[in-house]
Amino acid sequence: MNLIGVFTYVQTKLTAKNILVFPRIQKEDGKTALDILVSFLEQQYKSMERKDRKVLADISGLMHRKGDGMYSEDYCNKYFEKYIQLSPTYIWGMNICKITSKAQTDEAFRKYGSATGQYTQAYYDMKYAEAMKGSGYASDCSGFLWEMAGRDMTAQGYYNSCVVVGAIANIDTAHSCLVFRGTPNKIHHVGYYDASIGEVLHMANSQKNFQHGPLKRDEWSYWGKPDFINYSPTISVERPFKYKGVDMSVYQKNVNYSALKQAGVEFAVLKIINRSLAKDGMFEEHYAGCQNAGIRVFAVYNYSYALDAEEARRDARKVIEALNGRNVPVCLDIEDQSQTRLGEKIVSIINSYHQVIADAGLQFICYTGLSWYNTYIKPYISNINCKNWWIARYYNGYNEMNFEEDPKQNFKPMEGIVAWQYTSSGIVPGINGRADLDVIYKELDSTPSQTSPKPQIGAKIINTVNTGGANLNVRNKPNTSGQIVGKLKNGSPVIVFGVSKETGWLRLSVDKEMWCSNQYVKPSCKGVITVLNSVYIRSADSKLGDIWGFYKNGETVPIYHQSTNTGWYLTDKGWVSNKYVTLL
Repeated sequence: MNLIGVFTYVQTKLTAKNILVFPRIQKEDGKTALDILVSFLEQQYKSMERKDRKVLADISGLMHRKGDGMYSEDYCNKYFEKYIQLSPTYIWGMNICKITSKAQTDEAFRKYGSATGQYTQAYYDMKYAEAMKGSGYASDCSGFLWEMAGRDMTAQGYYNSCVVVGAIANIDTAHSCLVFRGTPNKIHHVGYYDASIGEVLHMANSQKNFQHGPLKRDEWSYWGKPDFINYSPTISVERPFKYKGVDMSVYQKNVNYSALKQAGVEFAVLKIINRSLAKDGMFEEHYAGCQNAGIRVFAVYNYSYALDAEEARRDARKVIEALNGRNVPVCLDIEDQSQTRLGEKIVSIINSYHQVIADAGLQFICYTGLSWYNTYIKPYISNINCKNWWIARYYNGYNEMNFEEDPKQNFKPMEGIVAWQYTSSGIVPGINGRADLDVIYKELDSTPSQTSPKPQIGAKIINTVNTGGANLNVRNKPNTSGQIVGKLKNGSPVIVFGVSKETGWLRLSVDKEMWCSNQYVKPSCKGVITVLNSVYIRSADSKLGDIWGFYKNGETVPIYHQSTNTGWYLTDKGWVSNKYVTLL
């Protein structure tokens, strides 16, 4: 489409939508008509309502096209991401398109097929039938890039046309680009790395068809910045937040996840367990639906009824059990009426819950309402080990809010928060009824709290089974009455996460009841108590834990674990401050 055609097309589209009418566009001060057009649209775009921005941004990529044949990174990302839903079929020799008749695959056979070998008429007939069972879209690996590139090239051609290339080990993951397999003179496969979601999208082969997933450097050889992407800033919505999404639980049923994605839902937060500590009835369905639709599961949440640190730890272990190995951040939702009378105990509940989550290698978030935060949490905030706060504030009451309507930032609960839940009355295409709506301002901070002492040794201390030869029984209770659930060989390394006050047995898992006798586990190190008189032994890794006893100055103690939050040491009798322990 030439420049005059572009003007005519855009003029028609915009006036038809009653959004704006172009002024006369002429050359001035050496600027081209296209420069003036882009400048004018940018001014109009920033002043528009969100619903009108969508119309403007929809116009054949014009809002994202920069110069001759180049598109913005954001536009390219959105273009390729749509194929996550469409999941095209791999057909050799085809540029990306929707197949509407067998004549298209017959033509591909005439151009690229042969009577013998892999790409026979039978191959194209089979792939045609396969495509018709799916979305109907089809392509081979280089043809997948055809529409954005504006020309038909091989994988080698795309490599040769890149303005920057490099070894995959040095890929610039901050920007979208192409990735290649092969050697510089024999490139045989190409894919698109989408930096916005951290995934590679590509047509794998005739067996695997379209694939997408995290970038794995050992599967690719080179990367390159293609000449069809303009990496300079373009017209865009300068949102004050990074992502916009929903949270869902058992109350959201029959969800159309594809519709959520198309509506612009960028993430979801899912309820994982209920009050009885059983898995939420819709968690697995929501998780799978979001995964299949390409919606990021930002976190799972657990509405807490915990009234002390031990109940908090129990709940956290149940969450980890329900996750079943999935690496998803965990959010503690603390706002129940029963917890308003706990006073300073709220600190041990949050910190103990956090400890279990951190020991499992997961990121931690704490959610509550603004009023609840100010009344019951803020007075003790200096002792709470949480850097990721998700705060609710419904400035519009319980009036319905459409998803496309952005929250007004002058009502943002506070600065520095990770996320804001701004309504519980959201209307989103794909969800029947109302839903909670949220925005994320930044990625999670996984660094230790500044109020925590710096650990003197590694957070995970590797101990050793020492039975003298026999296997060590692992039981589901911290005594010999427990059922045997496993065995450890003599000499096996073991990580310890807790200790029983009654028996001294060692806990071997954060998410399951797995215990063994401390008599047969050799600690990797020991320490000497160095204090004027004595130091308390506690049930948790801070002074908020219950007092279980005390050590006297000069006692030698085994050390099985070190807290990632406070640096405290776990001994055979409980937790003790590392300030009063000198390692041997």
